[in-house]
Amino acid sequence: MKPLNLNKESCSPVSSNCVVWQGPDIECINLCKGDSVTDVVYKLATELCDLLETFNIDNYDLSCFNLLECGPKDFEDLIQLLIDKVCTCCNQDPVVNPGGSLGCPDCEVTICSSFYYQNPQGDTITTMQLKDYVVAIGNRVCQLIGQIDTINSTLLDHEERITILENQTDPEVVLPLVQPNCVLPSNPTAMNVVLDALEQQFCELRTATGTPQDIYQAILRQCAGLNNSPQLSGSGTMQDIPGWADVVANMSDAVTNIWLTLCDIRASIQTIQTTCCETGCAGVIVQMNAIISTPTEVIVYLTGSLPVGYTDCVGGSVLTLTDSLGGTLTITTPLVSLLNNPTGLSVPLNATPVNGNYDITAAFTYCVFDPATGTECQGFVSDVAPAAINCPVVQLVPNLTSINYSTTWIGAVPQLVTVQLWNATQSVMISSQSTNVTSVGQLISGTFSGLTQGTDYYVRIVVGSADCPYQLVTTITAPCVPPTNASAVLVVPVA
Repeated sequence: MKPLNLNKESCSPVSSNCVVWQGPDIECINLCKGDSVTDVVYKLATELCDLLETFNIDNYDLSCFNLLECGPKDFEDLIQLLIDKVCTCCNQDPVVNPGGSLGCPDCEVTICSSFYYQNPQGDTITTMQLKDYVVAIGNRVCQLIGQIDTINSTLLDHEERITILENQTDPEVVLPLVQPNCVLPSNPTAMNVVLDALEQQFCELRTATGTPQDIYQAILRQCAGLNNSPQLSGSGTMQDIPGWADVVANMSDAVTNIWLTLCDIRASIQTIQTTCCETGCAGVIVQMNAIISTPTEVIVYLTGSLPVGYTDCVGGSVLTLTDSLGGTLTITTPLVSLLNNPTGLSVPLNATPVNGNYDITAAFTYCVFDPATGTECQGFVSDVAPAAINCPVVQLVPNLTSINYSTTWIGAVPQLVTVQLWNATQSVMISSQSTNVTSVGQLISGTFSGLTQGTDYYVRIVVGSADCPYQLVTTITAPCVPPTNASAVLVVPVA
């Protein structure tokens, strides 16, 4: 069924097949709840057509009545004519009913269940006069037609809205901006960028601290019975120390107990150092540890103990730093204030002969003095601080037009080591040779050739992507050839 507005401009056709009947079942015309409007209209129209066909006066043969031109005009006149004929044949006068009509079509018929109704006495009425039934059917058909018009109008409106929605472009999801406080600079940033940064830093943090399970396993490693163990530097048990966590439930509790235990041990050791140790120079204990924190800084840590009352000698102690190339730095420093100092002694290497890209040997000659006895004690300790990038010392052998180099690798493996040759101003790299080092002690050697006599060059080692310092080397100048005696021969041309 095509809607009447199918060809109208701006109208969206809606098929009646998409609309369903929501009323009760109507058995007399086999109409069920949920049937489409197409079925409803079709069944009602079929019934109506059957009724119209039945009520069409032309479908009846009235020739036996010999009515000529005075025949009935419609079905009602036909029924009335038949009633009159029946009454005449039965020698009865026609009975006038209360409504003024004569006999049928006011005959009583059984009606469809959808037309049942209750009278004032509460009885369910299942029959009606035929003409009343026809009127009721007509009213119901009109009502259905009105409802169908309303439904069609509503469907048309919905169809237009659905079409508008279908023609809309897919919406683009725009993530809101958030302002991070620590994972990124505190600027409005897309949420996914902040999430990526947060995940990266969380993974880095978990890599550094271990998983929660790793942390709990570490917490469980606390010494058995530590709560009831006696203090080393006081009376009572460890759990009597203020702030002690009797039940270690998390990392905070564990770290608290660790620090309290360390403080207890330190206090006990300090007591031992001041009350039970040897006096005199035998009681002077000095140890040293040196590290290269950066290529431009060495930190020296001094630990040990001194007898009570000892001070630095006049002039202090001497620290000497020597790198693998022979660069040396000597400084004078006190010992007493540095001994057991957790920050150590920082020695800057800027503008000094010592290069932090090479191993550095730290030698400390100390001197302390006991004013009470006039005793002066001296000693010597040393340590080697390995370079961060393990720059090797390269042996360079210059020739007239070439330079030979060689070194033995003592750093971490595997490693890519590149030897570079630069000009005298270190502005142009002339050549480079690379070696994949796979074992400690591997020899790295080679030759740079095609050079100029008596010219300054610089050789530099690159370990991975880290640059080691330049080393100056000068090619050899060829010596002058000494003069020799020779006899001159005069050749006279013949004319």
